[in-house]
Formats: sequence, C-alpha cells, structure tokens
Amino acid sequence: MSSSLDTFTALPRECFGTFKIFGVACESSVFEALQVGYRWIDTASVYKNEVEVGHAVRRWLNETSNENNDIITVTTKISPYELLDANSAALACLKRLSLPSTVRKIILIHWPGVAREKHHMTIHREARNAAWKVLCGLKKEGLVDVIGVSNFNVYHLKLLADDLSSEVWYEQPAINQVEMHVKCQQRELMRYCNEHSIFLQAYAPLGGLGAPLLYDIGEALQLDVSSSAAVLLQFIAGCCDSVVVKSQTPERIRDNFLNLQRSPSPELRERLSKMDENFHYCWDACNVV
Repeated sequence: MSSSLDTFTALPRECFGTFKIFGVACESSVFEALQVGYRWIDTASVYKNEVEVGHAVRRWLNETSNENNDIITVTTKISPYELLDANSAALACLKRLSLPSTVRKIILIHWPGVAREKHHMTIHREARNAAWKVLCGLKKEGLVDVIGVSNFNVYHLKLLADDLSSEVWYEQPAINQVEMHVKCQQRELMRYCNEHSIFLQAYAPLGGLGAPLLYDIGEALQLDVSSSAAVLLQFIAGCCDSVVVKSQTPERIRDNFLNLQRSPSPELRERLSKMDENFHYCWDACNVV
C-alpha cells in the first residue's frame, strides 16, 4: 500500500505497542523492543506510561549510542477526555515523554469525539476540527514531526477535509491508526487511505485484550497458539502499512517482530480474507458524528 509522509523517511512496518503495560514493566519492555529491532514505539496519554516510554528510549539511545543512526519514532495520542483542550494536552504529552530532538515525534487524535458526550452531538465535529488546527500549528512550530488520527473511519476523514481543507494552515492527517484484524479488515478504509496517501496503521491484530483470535483462528485452521499468532500478524501486515504489536515477554517481542516481516501462503491468505465480519473487539466510532 502506498503512503506519503512528505519528506519523512518511510516509517517501519513493525511498531511496538504499550497499552496496559505500566511502570518498570513498560520501561523494560520498550527497551527490549528497541534491542530486538523495533524503531517505532506507540503510547498515548490515556495509557499512563509516557514517562516510562521516554525513559526507555533515552536509556537505549544513551547505552547503545544508536550506532546505525536509526531513526527512532514515538507516537502518542490526545485522549477524548482532553480533546477540548488539545494544545495543553499535546504539550503535556511531549513533556512527559521528554524525547531528544533526534527522535521523530508523532501525535494523533485518539478518538473522533469528546468523552462522555452522546455520539450524535455536534461537539464531536467541532472539537476534532479545533484539535486538528492545534496539531497543524504544533507541526508548523516544529514541536512535532508527524500528525494524524486514530479510530477515524472514512466518514470522519472526509468530514475533516470538507470542513478544513480550504484553510491555509490545513494539511491532511498523515496517519490513521485503527483496529484491524482478520475479522475487521477495514477494506473501505484501506481503499480510501490508499487513494489519499494516508498511512494506515493497524492495532489489535490478535483481537484486542486476551487475544481472542488466537483461539478462534487456531481452531478454524487447526493451528497451535504460536502458529496462529504468526499467521494473524503476517496476514494483517499485508493489509496495511504498519502493525502495532505488544508483549511483555522477550521471546514474544522478538517473534512478533520477525513475523511482521513474513507473509502467509497465498492459499492461507485467501482463506483468511474470507473471514472478515466487520467485527470490532475494541473501539468502533461508526456512530460518532
């Protein structure tokens, strides 16, 4: 899938996620991921671990001297609880991360709406438009390198462009991070992002908390858990530009990294492609106006 990030070096396919990893475990897992070869780390304000992510990245840079001069990228996200004050939220994220200038910084709008508001309320559209103007301004100031969104569907992307594309400061989201897996293949969104050069990143490739797809697909294909994980990651990596994977186990951190660099057989890919149900285990923003 083609993607464009202006003059930025292409982003990696492998991204290490930190959802539900806290404290020392988070710092050690991120450090291990960097040791394995991940060069992109994903966090968010709502994950409550940005400080630990920043510590791990700085420690790795200090201890290894980054001899290959690899570009390290860190994504964070403004939560729906903070959307009405996006500028303060974004600056707080950057402060908690405290990353050196050599690290590429990405900020996303985590959700296309405001927390605790009914989905039909116009406040969602107004808030994300205002927040997007803030992110465009932060990028212009050089405080962040890449800006984007998360959990936006085609409707939200089109509406953002319709509302704001005539503004002199506007630039379209460079990234959209969404739930994607064998039961939620996001084909319409894939086509739209491809046509508009928006980098599409998948999260929850194993089905979210508890990795339920490991067992569902394992049973359907008669695979053990390890083989199911490999197949699921390889399949979704072929459907998008990048995949967020997570683990606290060094062996799995490494295995996930390697699996994202492989492809399933054509026969297996065809079988998996027929398992799409448009089923979300995580957030589904389809009703947010």
